[in-house]
Amino acid sequence: MSRQPVVLLFAVLAMLGAAHPAPAEGPAPSVEPGVLPPPIPAPLEQVLNAPRQGWRTPSVEVYRWNLFPDIVILDTASFPVQDRAFARLA
Repeated sequence: MSRQPVVLLFAVLAMLGAAHPAPAEGPAPSVEPGVLPPPIPAPLEQVLNAPRQGWRTPSVEVYRWNLFPDIVILDTASFPVQDRAFARLA
C-alpha cells in the first residue's frame, strides 16, 4: 500500500523571515524536539514524492515552494501529528 501524503499549504508572510538556503548534502541535521528545521526549497513534485525515510525529523518535513517562496508546505507523518501541531497554534 502506498503512503498517502498529508500535506498542508499555508502562506507565511513574516513568520519565517528571509529565505533559507537548501541544506547541505550528507546526514540529516539534529533538530531539537518541538523546533522545525528550516524549509527546503522544492517543487511540488519533489514534496509529493519525497520518502519519509529522508525527512530531517521523524514526524514532519518542512518545504518552501520554489515557485512561490512565501508558501511553506508542512508534510506530516499522520493526521494526529498535524492535529497536535495546529491545536497548539490555535
